[in-house]
Amino acid sequence: MPDLGPPTLDQGACTACGLCARVCASMVIGEEPPAEDKRRGKARLDRPDWCNACGHCEAVCAASAIRAPLPLPAESPQPAREPAVATEQLALLLRERRSVRVYKDKPVPRALLQEIIRVARYTPTGTNSQNVHWLVLDERDKVRELRQRVFDFYARLFKLVGNPLGGLGVRVFAGARQHQQLKDYLPVVQEAGRRMEEGDDRLLYDAAAMVLVHAEAWDSCSAFNCDAAIFSASLLAHSHGLGCCFNGFVEQAIHNSKPLKRWLGIPDDHRCYMTMGVGWPALRYRSLAERRPAPVRWLGGGE
Repeated sequence: MPDLGPPTLDQGACTACGLCARVCASMVIGEEPPAEDKRRGKARLDRPDWCNACGHCEAVCAASAIRAPLPLPAESPQPAREPAVATEQLALLLRERRSVRVYKDKPVPRALLQEIIRVARYTPTGTNSQNVHWLVLDERDKVRELRQRVFDFYARLFKLVGNPLGGLGVRVFAGARQHQQLKDYLPVVQEAGRRMEEGDDRLLYDAAAMVLVHAEAWDSCSAFNCDAAIFSASLLAHSHGLGCCFNGFVEQAIHNSKPLKRWLGIPDDHRCYMTMGVGWPALRYRSLAERRPAPVRWLGGGE
C-alpha cells in the first residue's frame, strides 16, 4: 500500500478517553501524561511513520478528534449499534451460496462487476496492506481464450503424467503425492477433454466472466488476503442474483505457466491465488446441501 501518511489529530477536541490508543494495532497513538485531575492523558502521535491507515482510530472516536489518512466519502453509511445482518440470515447466506456451473448465455454488466469489487475491497488484509489486485475477463472471446490456454497447459501436463519417463520427471519435480493425484485425475481430464471437443465446457462452464485475484508472492499474507477478498466477492455476487464457481484448475495453471501468466499481464513477483467464474445461473437449487461435521480440537478446560 502506498504511504498515505499518519492520521491528523486535534488535541483541542480530544476528550482523553484513550480509545484510539487502545485500538491502534500499529502502536502509532500514545497518550500525554494525564493532568492532575484526570485519569488519562490526551492522545498523541508517538510513531506516525508506523501508521498503516486502518482507520480504527477515527472510527472509534466519538469527539471527531482524529482523522485517518484515508478520508471517508461523505455518502458513507454509518454502522448501526447492532450487526447489519442477523445471525440466522448470515448463516443461511453462507449455506445457500453454491458453486454454479450452469449459466445462461447472458453477459454480466461491467458496472455490476465493478460494484462487487468496490465493496469486496473492504475485506480485511494482513497489516492492512490492501494488496489484492483484481483482473476481470468479461468479454466472451477473452474468456474462451483463457479456457483454451488453460486446457492446452493441462493437455501437456497430463501427457507427461501418462508417459513413464515424463511421469518420473513430474514425480521428482512435484513430489510423489501430487504425482499420484495427477494420475488419479488423468481419466477425469481425458473425459473432460473429450466433452470439450463436443462443445461441452467442463473447465470454465461457459461462465460470462472470470475474476482473478493476485498479489505479491513474497508477502506472507497475500494468500489469505486474496482468498478472503474473492470469497467476499462471491457472497456479494450471490446477493445480486449471480452465480460463481471457484476454479483451482485455472489458478494452478497460471501459477505454473509463465506464458499464461505473461498473457494475463500478472507481474513476475505476483502470484494468482484464486480464480472465479461468474454468470447468471440457468437453474435454481431447491434445497441446501449437507456437509461433514467440522473436525475440531479444543485446547483448554472450558465446557
